[in-house]
Amino acid sequence: MNNKNIIFLILIQILFSNYLLSQTAVQRRSIQQGHFDMGFTYTLSGANQGWDLHVLDCFDVECTDGKVWQTNEVNIWVSPVGQNTINSITSFLGNVGDPVWVLPVNNTQGILFFGIGTKLIAPFTFKGPFIGALGTLDLTLKKSVGSGPDRGGQFAMWVPTIPPTISFSTVDGIDDSDKLSGITEGFHNHYNWSFTQPGEYSVEFEVTGTLTDANGGNTVAGKDTFNFYVPFTSNITTGNADFSIQFDNVSKTWSLNTRDENLSVAYASNQVFHYLNDNAKTTLSTDDINNGLGFLANINDTVWILPETASGSSDPVILGISTTIPTNQNNGDWVSVGVENTFINGNVANSLLTGDKLTLELVSFSGPGNFYLYQSNGASGQTVYMNTANNIDNTDKIDLDTNSKKALSWAFTEQGLYRLSFRVRGTLSADGSTTVSDLFTYAFGVGTPPDYNYATWADSYERTYSLTQNSLADETLDFDNDGIANRVEYALYWMGFDPVKPDIHLIPNPVIENGFLFFDYIRDTYKDPGTLTPVGYIPEFSTDLKTWTNWNLILPTNPDDVFTGITNEKGTAFGFIQQRRIRLPITNENNAYIRLSLIKN
Repeated sequence: MNNKNIIFLILIQILFSNYLLSQTAVQRRSIQQGHFDMGFTYTLSGANQGWDLHVLDCFDVECTDGKVWQTNEVNIWVSPVGQNTINSITSFLGNVGDPVWVLPVNNTQGILFFGIGTKLIAPFTFKGPFIGALGTLDLTLKKSVGSGPDRGGQFAMWVPTIPPTISFSTVDGIDDSDKLSGITEGFHNHYNWSFTQPGEYSVEFEVTGTLTDANGGNTVAGKDTFNFYVPFTSNITTGNADFSIQFDNVSKTWSLNTRDENLSVAYASNQVFHYLNDNAKTTLSTDDINNGLGFLANINDTVWILPETASGSSDPVILGISTTIPTNQNNGDWVSVGVENTFINGNVANSLLTGDKLTLELVSFSGPGNFYLYQSNGASGQTVYMNTANNIDNTDKIDLDTNSKKALSWAFTEQGLYRLSFRVRGTLSADGSTTVSDLFTYAFGVGTPPDYNYATWADSYERTYSLTQNSLADETLDFDNDGIANRVEYALYWMGFDPVKPDIHLIPNPVIENGFLFFDYIRDTYKDPGTLTPVGYIPEFSTDLKTWTNWNLILPTNPDDVFTGITNEKGTAFGFIQQRRIRLPITNENNAYIRLSLIKN
């Protein structure tokens, strides 16, 4: 049994059908669910003579027909559902217990079903092993590069026999043995596609075959690159990270993003979760109070602290604030999850601002306890920059130097979910004008991991607003009477929804780009992994507001890419917290409508 809420309905009449149909811009999409194949066709003559390697959006179970996407139009996404650990059987991939991400051989809800098929090649185009046999092809692995391999990631394609039958593996290097031989015309099969690190894997393959004598008898080869994406967790817990500030002097705009220095990932503020686990939890001692931490709480009270220094890999993350170009600890470039390219390798340059100074201000705050930002001065005690215990005012700020980095401590006094909104301010040296950023809102989970459930979410908000216990326990109710049920507010946490404050204004507005109607929303794959558990977001469309058509999560009917995965999804391929873009999939109707439904099992 499941329950369904209509999250929002976009009622847009399409009045410009001719204009819409005239748009031909290439759209790059992130395919996340449905049935797709690595496909091949060969054209014997004409302008398109030769091989075409592509991604086939299968219209039936055997992929005998489908929509062809060129490889540069598609990101092949490996869902978090596919994350597992290496065991004794799969130890050819690495150390037992290490993580591995797999597109599985079996059709599994919540993850892409990706195979290899030659159904679109006409029979007897190529020579077979004997007269009268269907033609055969060889598929060879040539290269695997990208931010995944830069971080030590390995790729393999294999069948789960005992022992595994391995067609391709980069673990021992790439050589002539990385080959799938004897693929027949009309072939269709599935495999395990495995990856050992997050990031992009641009994997180049070559297909070869010998044409029949009637077709010239030549051996012909074709290469192309398929782009696989294994998402980073969008969760900062350990290691080194920064609140990173950049300023673009051309557009006069600021960026505030989180840099995971260990993995070299840059997260937009609304696509990263800062998790303070039990290693950040401490009970204040007499020594702590004597060392100047009495402003946090009393002796024997519990607080959660991200410290300025750490001694071990399991210690809480060291979260600094930086205005310099961040340190990249991996080969290759920074991976962006929602951060504009302009800011990826940017900083706040010297001489740009008056006095080489800027200010980070705390503008708003919500959470069940208090938040403090401070810095240790050794025997002199602590300098407190931000303190929500006495409300927020113009003293809750920290002045920073350009092209610098500062180590700081971040403390919270109660377990739960927190939102902190910041802005950046500075005075331009060139003309003396003040430049102020937009708000950047961050989520912190204090003793609350990113996969928190509804009960944890409700308890945190009840304590934030001092509500009676269980005031939000019934997820079907609408506590703030804004027309949005509690469980919908829970599902859309990343869009800023709050169950106690009316916030219907946060429902996204549609836009028209490249000839299609879109609207954007934030998808949290911790809550919506694609399995409808605990929840699932389902795009639907209609031409009459009576009959609604949606995508099917596992069968080849209206697959994911019909509705979502279009250009401008910032960071979708690389993060668990995604900016998704829903597209109205039809443009030849006078009236058409789209909506997003929430399904809960």
